[in-house]
Amino acid sequence: MTRLRKSGPCTVAGAAYTIGAPLHDFWSVHRWPVDVLRAHWHIVFDDQPLVRESARAQIDRLGGVAELTPTPIEWLHLTLQSIGPVTSEQKTQLVTDAHAALATFPPFEIELGPARVGENTVQSPVSSAGRIDALRGILRGLTEPLTDARLSTPLRPHVTYAYSAAEWDAGALARDLANLPAAPVPASVTRIELVDQRQVWRDRYDWTVIGGIELGGALPQPER
Repeated sequence: MTRLRKSGPCTVAGAAYTIGAPLHDFWSVHRWPVDVLRAHWHIVFDDQPLVRESARAQIDRLGGVAELTPTPIEWLHLTLQSIGPVTSEQKTQLVTDAHAALATFPPFEIELGPARVGENTVQSPVSSAGRIDALRGILRGLTEPLTDARLSTPLRPHVTYAYSAAEWDAGALARDLANLPAAPVPASVTRIELVDQRQVWRDRYDWTVIGGIELGGALPQPER
């Protein structure tokens, strides 16, 4: 990574960060209680080699910036919806309901844009021609009545490569990223996962998988 430089005020196109403004410490703003598990709907990229190759290059590049906590490649994800703590019964019902609701929802394509400094993170914006919004609408519709959660509506889809671990001027980093040649990275979304997510403070988010749902897939068969 190019050595960090001081910079004057201006805005980097396509990023939720204004050069000259401080980038805040993500971990201080988003601190979870120790050992709390919160259910999330995720898109993961275990079977997407192009995404993982591109992400690994970004993460390796960001590893030299002391003010960042890079995302371990095995925990790369796109958050569709944060839910919160759920019971065992709710987990089972959410997976069952999602299988039914998404049985006719077809797989779709997305594109990951170039890495940019975002809101206390470094991330790639994700475009999906409205398919992520449609998917989230279905998930919110089946999750809210079951959990009594009032889920957040706005989402700017993204994949996070690193979290800010300090309050600092990230202007030089934003300029460096904006000047790197980068083409959009395509990916196919064929599956989502309901996970129990844990925050390892100032290190990472990780999770255990509650259940996976294939888009347009068959309903789970009852045991005989």
